[in-house]
This record gives sequence, C-alpha cells and structure tokens, in this order.
Amino acid sequence: MRIHRRFNTIFHRLVFSYILLIILTAIFMGIASYLYFSNHFNREIERAHEVTLENVSSSLRHQVFDRMVKTYAELTVNKLNAEHVHFFFTNPVKQHNAKIGEAHSYLQYLASVSDGTIRSIDIYYKHNRMLISSERGYRQLQGSEPWPAVEWLDGMDFSESSLLWLDSAPLLSGGAAGEIILAASYPYVPGETNQGYVVIRADAEALARQLGGSSLSEHGSLLVAGPHTLYGEMQEELPSEVLQRLRAAGAPSGSFLETIGGSPYMLTYVSLQHADWKLAGLTPLGDFYRGRDTAALTLLAIGAAAIGLGILLSCLFSARIYHPIRSLAERARDLFRDGSPQRSGREENEVLQINGLIDNLSVKVTRLEHTLQANLPLVKQSLVTNLLGGSPVPPAELEGLLGLLGIAPPPYWSAVHFRFDEQSFSRLTVENRQFLLYHFIEQLEDMNTGELVCLGVQASGRGVSALVLARQPYTAPLLRRIDSLQSFTCAHFSVGAAAAVGSWQEEAAGAALAFREAEAMLRYRFLFPSRELFHGKEWLERERSGRALDGSWLAQWVKALRAGDVPLAERLLADWAEQLRTGGFSAAYARQSAGDALHAYRQYLFEVHLAPEEVLTGELSLQPHAPGDLAEWQRWLGLAAARASALLRERTAARTDYTVDKVKAYIDAHLADDLSLNAAAEQVSLNPAYLSRMFKAATGVNYVDYVTSERMNRAKTLLSTTDTQIERIALLVGYANPAYFSKKFKEAFGLSPSEFRARRGDREDQAM
Repeated sequence: MRIHRRFNTIFHRLVFSYILLIILTAIFMGIASYLYFSNHFNREIERAHEVTLENVSSSLRHQVFDRMVKTYAELTVNKLNAEHVHFFFTNPVKQHNAKIGEAHSYLQYLASVSDGTIRSIDIYYKHNRMLISSERGYRQLQGSEPWPAVEWLDGMDFSESSLLWLDSAPLLSGGAAGEIILAASYPYVPGETNQGYVVIRADAEALARQLGGSSLSEHGSLLVAGPHTLYGEMQEELPSEVLQRLRAAGAPSGSFLETIGGSPYMLTYVSLQHADWKLAGLTPLGDFYRGRDTAALTLLAIGAAAIGLGILLSCLFSARIYHPIRSLAERARDLFRDGSPQRSGREENEVLQINGLIDNLSVKVTRLEHTLQANLPLVKQSLVTNLLGGSPVPPAELEGLLGLLGIAPPPYWSAVHFRFDEQSFSRLTVENRQFLLYHFIEQLEDMNTGELVCLGVQASGRGVSALVLARQPYTAPLLRRIDSLQSFTCAHFSVGAAAAVGSWQEEAAGAALAFREAEAMLRYRFLFPSRELFHGKEWLERERSGRALDGSWLAQWVKALRAGDVPLAERLLADWAEQLRTGGFSAAYARQSAGDALHAYRQYLFEVHLAPEEVLTGELSLQPHAPGDLAEWQRWLGLAAARASALLRERTAARTDYTVDKVKAYIDAHLADDLSLNAAAEQVSLNPAYLSRMFKAATGVNYVDYVTSERMNRAKTLLSTTDTQIERIALLVGYANPAYFSKKFKEAFGLSPSEFRARRGDREDQAM
C-alpha cells in the first residue's frame, strides 16, 4: 500500500514513465537496428550483384550471343556477299569447286572478324550430303554413308523459331565440352522441309573472358547456367538442388539465399539470350554477417548504457519538473488560505519564481512577435502559391493574410509569369541562380506602390511568378515595371527574361485564370524567340483558334525528300515555318506540327533503308526533342534532309558501279548462252526495267547493243585467230542462225564473216 501511495504522486509517476519509455525505446531501436543491418547487408550485396550482372549480361549478349546472331543474319540475309554459301542448297557440287573454295573462305572470314568469339561456322547441305566448315573445311558423304549430325539436327524442333541455343551437341563432329551452339534450319519456312542447317559454335573461353574481368569475381563467383552445362568456377561445388532451382526460375531476374557447404550464400541471377540460360552471381555472406553480429553487440552495449543513464537522468528531470509544481501548489494554498500566518524566507523565493515565470512569459511573447515578422515571407509564399494555383482561400482568411503583409484588399487582380533564358541561366552556378532569383523578386517588390502591388515567388524550373494587385486595371504601369526588371536582369546578370501578363480579374479567385493565361502566352516563345513580352487578347484568341495546316505540305516535303530535291524541301520547310508564325496557329499545334515533321522524316529514313544513327551524327545527333524555338526545328530538319540525300547518292553510285561490273562479267562469260535482259536481271536480283535504265546511265549504251557489240567483237577475234567454221563461231557467240549472225556481223563491220576471213588470208599471203 505504501508503494501504491507513492505512485499516486506526480514525481514517482514521472520517474516511472521516463524509465519505461527509455527501456521500450532502447529495445525497439536495438531490434530495428539489428533488422536494418541484416536487411541492409543483404540488399547491398543484392544491389551490387544486380549492377554487376547487368553489366556482364549486357557484355555477354553483345560480345557472344548477339555476335553469333549477327553472323547468322549475315549468312542468311546478305545474299549478295554469301552468294557462294547459298549456292549449294539448290545446285549440284559438280563443276563448282571454285565456289566451294569461295564459300569456305567466306565462312573463315566471318569467323575471323568475331574477335575470337566464334570458333567455327558449319553449313550442312542435305541435298548434296556435304559439309562446308570454317574450321574443318569441305567434306562430302559418299553413297549411303550415315550422317549422324544431320539426323540429330532433323530431330530438333524448329517449328516455332529458326534459331535454337544449345550448350551440348554430342552428335556434331568436332564438338568440344563447354561450347555455345547456335543451330538454325535453312531456309526457315514453317511447315516445309528445310534444305540444310547452319551451326555456329562459340568457345566457352568467350564466356570466361567476360566472367573473369568483373569485380564480383574477386569476392564470389560468376556462373552461366545453360540447359545442361554450367560455365564458370567456384570454391564450393554447387549442389544439384540449387542448380535445379536456378534453371527452373521463371522470372527474368531475381535473387535468393542458399546454404552451400554449411555457409550462407547470396545467389542473384538474370536471364540471358533464352529463358533456359541464366547468368548468376554467388557471394559468401559469412564475412558480412560477422560485421552484422559485431554491430548487434555494439548496439546492445550502447542500449544498456543508455538505459542506465536514462534512469539517472529521469530522476533528475522529474525532480526539476516537480519542484515548480510543488511551489505553485504551495503558493496556491497560501493565496486561498484564510487567516494563516505568513511564511518567511521560503515565501519570498516562491514569489521570485512566479515573477520569473511572468518575465519569461513576457520574453516569449516578444519572441513570438519577432517570429511572426520573420515568417512573413512564408505567409506571402503560401498566399501567392494558393491563389495562382487555384486553391480556394476564404475571404476572411484572405483579408487577414493581406493585413499581415500590410496590403489592403484590392478590387483588381492579375498575374505575371517570368521565364529566364535557358542558355544564359543554365551557365550560372547554383549559387548565382539563387542570388539572381532573390534579387529579381526583391527588385520587383521594391517598386510596389499604393496603386500597384506585385508579390513574387520562385516558380518551378527557371522562372518567377507574381501576383498583381491594383486599384485600377491599368496595364501600362505594370508593363513599365516589367521592362525595368528585364533591363535590370540583363545589365546585372547578363540573363534575358521573357514575361507574359494575364488579363485583369475582379475577384481573387480569378488570379489563377490570369496566371494560366500568362503561362499559355509564354509558350509562344517557341514561335517568336526574340519577343520578350506577351500580353493582350491576340495571344488568347490564337490559343483558342484550333486552326490546323493542310496536311498536303507534309506530303510534298516527303515527296521532295524522296526525289532528292533538297532546295525544294528547304523552301517547303521555310513556307511551313512562316505559316505557323503568321497564320494564327496555337503554340501547342506548332509543336505538334514540328513533331509530325520529325515523324515523317523518320518514316522517310525507314523507307530508304537509312538507319537514324547513320544519318544523325555530329551536330545532327543533338536531336531537338524539346527545342527552344521553331527556327531550330527548321534548321535541324533541313540539315538532316541534306545529309540523308547525300548518303543516298553515295550509296546509289556505289551500287550502280558494282552491279554494272557484275553484269559485264556475266555477259563476257556467257556469250554463247541466253543473254536476255531478264537473265541478266536475275543474276543481280533487280527488276529488268530498272537494270536497263541503270546500265544505260552507267555505260551510255543500251543493254542489247552492248551484248551485240561484245558478241561481234568475240566473233571478230575468233575469225582472226582461229580456223573454226563460221557456223561454229556463230554458236559460240550466241547465234543459232548463221545467216542472222552474218547479217549482224556485216552491220557491225561492213563485211560478212567469210569476206572478213578471206581478207585475213590475203593479208597472210602478202606477209609471206
């Protein structure tokens, strides 16, 4: 009962509350800190794994998997360079030994340019029962000799994709352990029988080079798990159940804790080229957990010390809190006690304590007034932000806030929005930017009068917003103030400032509308970058116009690009920009129109098979996603169009020379065969009419006339140097009808073949 009575006093309750609070706080902080350190260590390791795995996986994809896919694409898509490789899928081997050598050389070339990644490229031709390999050369099976490699490949499932990634292929001759294999049927036509297979092998050393150079390999292990093979090395053998869990993981990436060899490990993985391939990082956690346990013991010791110190301090603090209360209680008893004798000494001390309390209260009231004055900028910031942002402010509260700022409620309201020039503002340091904003707002508000008051606040980005309060809706004084501010900013900071003024409103709630109008007007700097002030109804009418350009200009511009008429394309761009400036179009539509032009240009690049990174280099690589003004768009699009046109001309000229030379070589080698325009066009995979125009433009001679000339010259040589019969010579130069041959020969040289040979005999007799 005695202890219970003690706890009824304020002093003991305060002591007990302090002790209980300190103990609970120490326990909570200890548990929270322990959990935090545990989770923090695991998360830090996981985060380090993720960064490392992302870098390594990107390198693996680029250096190994993507390089193998690109090699396959080079073989199957670039039919011009891989002509000899494709030849034996549909043609016999006989009499084409030279093509075998050229195909083998081309495969060796593709393997050599892979920087050591690709070990070999094998082509299996089912129809000819032969193999051409960059590593093993040429081999053809004889008779009914079994071909296990093709039988094994025939058993693979190519129904969903022409590409299969493998880490083991026991039936492929010449294979080695730890290879990365890309197998593909050729050609890939779902539901139809293929003509052969392409097999590309990369050595496991290509993976080892990527895995060994990472920072993770210094503390843990980096592994690549294929469907059947594990690449990489680790100190402890990876248990089969852990490897099975890793391979069965369906998410693109993830991590989990495992115990390997009695030690905890963090395993983090990401999927590679195929879901069955995983890149995993494995780090032992023993060293990290020892640090966690040390931290836990340290926290425990600190917590125990804090509890002991807290008990001592709680007693002291409780006593100090309790004594004034007891003094006030005694004073109250003395004040309300009738006829009680006065106390000496101690009563004076109690009075001094009360007087000190009153003095302290007086000081605090004075400090409160100073605090209110110091918080006036925050009051102004809140008031201006709420009114310009459209947040409702009750009239009584608005009047009170304006009273704190020393402003009488005005009858007219408006808003001004300033935006500094991006280039000159971005060159300033962070410190100088804040200095500029502070002095800009200070200069703006120093001009306040009883008739016109501006309250400025820093806006998001690089601007200042101002609430305008006026006795009369006069715009001229406000414009003069804006002009003075712009001159001040330019003179002292070398920074330009554009401004826009909203319309006058008769209610405070209308300030938000005026501010939105000012923001909308400033967007027209996209069309008029040199203009520094926007105000008036013309901009608001333009914003609401909804006008749009006739889409034919864009079609004409793209047509000019396709025709390579750069001057016409530039004139169309200039006309387009001028219409946007003078035609009353909204700023939003102008930006949309600029985006449409960029989209049309990209479509044009796609149509003419030009990659954007091939065209947009140097200065053009700084693509204007968020341009400062329309002139930048016009200039950029003009330069981009000129660059694309120049690249197309270079590409066309190079292709024309190559194609014409190939056609000439074909004509020279097949004068006795059918040399129709269609036959020649098939050799170079072109439309006959297009080949005819290209040949005439390059040589100045029609294709038929060129063939006839070559045949006549060959016949002339045979007549001059051999005794072959004229009928045989006619067949050798492609004429089955000797009479028609004689007619064409006489047209070419003015003599029939027999007359020409007879003159040769006369010359020989004269020589004798």
